[in-house]
Amino acid sequence: MTKNLDLLLTLRNTVIKTQQEIEAIMPDAIAEALKLVETAKNRVIYHNKDGRIVLVLKKKFATNKEDTKLARLDEDIQRITGELANKHSEQIADIESQIANHRDAIEELEKQQAKLLSDRRIITLKKQYHEHRESTLSLDPNLSVFLN
Repeated sequence: MTKNLDLLLTLRNTVIKTQQEIEAIMPDAIAEALKLVETAKNRVIYHNKDGRIVLVLKKKFATNKEDTKLARLDEDIQRITGELANKHSEQIADIESQIANHRDAIEELEKQQAKLLSDRRIITLKKQYHEHRESTLSLDPNLSVFLN
């Protein structure tokens, strides 16, 4: 009776174990690929009847935690930005006030636009649309699998 459920758990376990094996051999596989790339004509560094392996080099930048120069430069940027913010605080406050006023004006204009684009017919059609959409609701069964 629960044959398929047992099989599902077994297969999920197999997938997890296989993924762990892949993660374990990945550093050595990358090292092999880097050796092979010197003689390869393109980024396909290996292929056989099962498929092909392409070497992909992703850009990776150091973080501030890893690189003291980056951390120092970032601190300088933050410090100078703070100094400039203090120096120009009145002007910045005025600009922020203007931005807030413009946001309010935009919001009011959007309300006016929505009012112009709406009437009883639209409201009725939207209501019918949502009611019909709700009536088409179906629940698709699926299984969540949790392994020990």
